Amino acid sequence: MRLPAVASNPPVIVIGILDIPSQILRPMGESEASKAEVLAEKPTAEFRETLFSMLVQAPKKGDEIIALDRDGVPHYRVLDAKPDGVSHIICQLAPL
Repeated sequence: MRLPAVASNPPVIVIGILDIPSQILRPMGESEASKAEVLAEKPTAEFRETLFSMLVQAPKKGDEIIALDRDGVPHYRVLDAKPDGVSHIICQLAPL
């Protein structure tokens, strides 16, 4: 994955895990026939904390992540980035 350049950070290529689990959302309704199912994706990216230092900043809210190895090279915006308390940084993403 690539973290593109922003005013304070040059672009950086790091290896992480991109997970895009699907979730079926079922609205509540009066009739079973009127219920529609919606498929929602909740992408996350996981990086080892040791990949980042004073020179290479960890992803933060608002950063852009590009999945270079995925079909169509999708771009994502970081909604939230937090350490997992062990050795990884977990980023909640939104597709761009």
